[in-house]
Amino acid sequence: MVWLSAVNNNYLLPKGIQYICFTKILKLSKIDMKTIGLIGGMSWQSSKVYYELINQITQQRLGGSHSAKVIMTSVDFAEIEQLSFVGNWNKIGAIIELEALKLEKAGAHIILLCTNTIHIVSHRITNAVKVPFLHIAHATGDAIKAKKLHKVAL
Repeated sequence: MVWLSAVNNNYLLPKGIQYICFTKILKLSKIDMKTIGLIGGMSWQSSKVYYELINQITQQRLGGSHSAKVIMTSVDFAEIEQLSFVGNWNKIGAIIELEALKLEKAGAHIILLCTNTIHIVSHRITNAVKVPFLHIAHATGDAIKAKKLHKVAL
């Protein structure tokens, strides 16, 4: 069982804000594929990009009809958006924490947050679950280092 190394390309996430290289996400072999937990809905378009890219990478790496084992939970973005407008990051964190716990209970081996801004409360995920959480900043930093870039625009 080997963690996949970086994919060939970086992908622009919705709203053109940040690139992420899906490094260390998929712990795969043809015998024992691990389950990826996705917290989505912020926005559903961003969630779609994550789901699509993870499955494209899986199919590319394993061939044939392979697809990723994914569990996704989706929140109502309108609620998150309203809470962010009034600065209630504690409540947003509680919502995200609950979703992460649901994914862990459902059998996810790693958790990803399918959004950029809500990573502000990602500590609520890492404090609540035992499975690894892949933070967008860490994955982005790893991709920048791997490409030996000295200047980046996010």
